[in-house]
Amino acid sequence: MSRVADLVFSHVVEGLFRAVGPLDIAAKARFRELGVDPDQKFAPAYPIEQYVELQRVAVALLAPGRPFDEGIELLGRRFVDGYGETLVGSALLVGLRLLGPTRALDRLSRTMATGSTFFETRLTQPEAGLWHLWVNRVVFPGWFVGLLRRGLEHAGARDISVDVVSHEGEALALTLAIRFRA
Repeated sequence: MSRVADLVFSHVVEGLFRAVGPLDIAAKARFRELGVDPDQKFAPAYPIEQYVELQRVAVALLAPGRPFDEGIELLGRRFVDGYGETLVGSALLVGLRLLGPTRALDRLSRTMATGSTFFETRLTQPEAGLWHLWVNRVVFPGWFVGLLRRGLEHAGARDISVDVVSHEGEALALTLAIRFRA
C-alpha cells in the first residue's frame, strides 16, 4: 500500500498569504521563486517542504529584523486571522466561538485534518486546566504556539499559556502544555 504524500491544502496557503498582508512586487517575486504565484489560482495542494519554505519567506516579510522564533510565532497568530478570511477558515472561526476553548481543543485533530494530509494530534488532560498536546509533524514550534494562542482567543479563552515541553524525534514531534481560563 503506497503512502499518501504529505500535502498542505490550498486554503492553508491562501491563509498564509493573507497573514502576511498585501504583497509588493518584490514579495510576490520571492514567492514565485518557490513555485507559488500569489496572483494566480492556487494549486489544490502543495508538498509540505514547499510550504515550509513559504513560511520562511512569510516570516522574513512579516517580521524583518526580528529573531526567527519571534517572527514564526507572530506568523502563527496572524495565520489564524488570515485563514479566517478564507471560505473554510471563516466557518472554522465561527465554530470555535460556538464550541468554546475546551471543546475546540477536543476537536483539534479534526480541525488540523482539514488543512493537510498528515497531521495527527493527541490531547490529554493530566489535571484540571492543563492540556498536553502532541503533534506528529512540526518544523517550527513557534508556529503552533502562535496558532494555538490565537485560536483559543477566538474560542473565548483568556490568560492563555502555551509552552513547548519537547520538540524532538524523527517525526519532529511537539508536545505543548496549554493552560487558559474560559
